[in-house]
Amino acid sequence: PDVLTSAPAGTNLLAAAEAAGVRIPRSCQTGLCGACTVDLVDPAWEDGRQTIRACVSSVAEVVGMEEMVVDVFRMKNVKARKE
Repeated sequence: PDVLTSAPAGTNLLAAAEAAGVRIPRSCQTGLCGACTVDLVDPAWEDGRQTIRACVSSVAEVVGMEEMVVDVFRMKNVKARKE
């Protein structure tokens, strides 16, 4: 299900997700391990998405968008592997 929340610009994405009740997988907290990889909907990119690491990314205005949309679809794959 979609989760809608608001957070001030500059807020760390992991912190914003946690505050909204969404736990994004994490490990190193430096972006190197890739556990917190999510997609940012960004019309400026060729395929309309940009892959980012939530632990080292912050809430920001995306040019051409009224809101920042972060897709955590990879979490489904992580959950399936653990079961």
